[in-house]
Amino acid sequence: MMLLSRSKLAYKLGLVKPQVRLLVLCMENMCRSPLAAALIIDELKRQGADHVVSVKSAGVSVSMVGSRPDPRVYRLAHEHDFVLCSHRSKQVLPEEFSEYDLVLAVDKQVQDRVAKEYRYQVPLFLDCLGEEGLEIPDPYYGNASGFDDVYHLSKQGAVAITNMLLPQLKLTS
Repeated sequence: MMLLSRSKLAYKLGLVKPQVRLLVLCMENMCRSPLAAALIIDELKRQGADHVVSVKSAGVSVSMVGSRPDPRVYRLAHEHDFVLCSHRSKQVLPEEFSEYDLVLAVDKQVQDRVAKEYRYQVPLFLDCLGEEGLEIPDPYYGNASGFDDVYHLSKQGAVAITNMLLPQLKLTS
């Protein structure tokens, strides 16, 4: 049985608010954004910072609200040993843009849609890699190797985002 530290327990019980709230957006919230969010959470856990950062995902054009992620994303979670939790697809709400400290779009199409429909400018998820304009392609209509490519890109982004956040966080055990 694993015991939680006081600060982690307080966070899990909702007694302490996260220092940073992060939202990852894709189109349908079925593949890319839940994967990217789960990978950031996984990386934060590795660094001992998952109790001070809240990471969620949503979509900008969700046709099936409440759906589970694509089964191929679950395959990735199993193969690479990370947790998807109890994710259900959800549509981003206009007020969420001001509730989150950082909102990231997985590709230019999502970024443009956010600018047009919600009047917010959001960076791309992979901008943190230092090469402007890098996108996470939509693997939905492709094969398993497309999902593998998306996993590797998302993992790189998750590590870079976590490394960017860590110096700004006040970590207590």
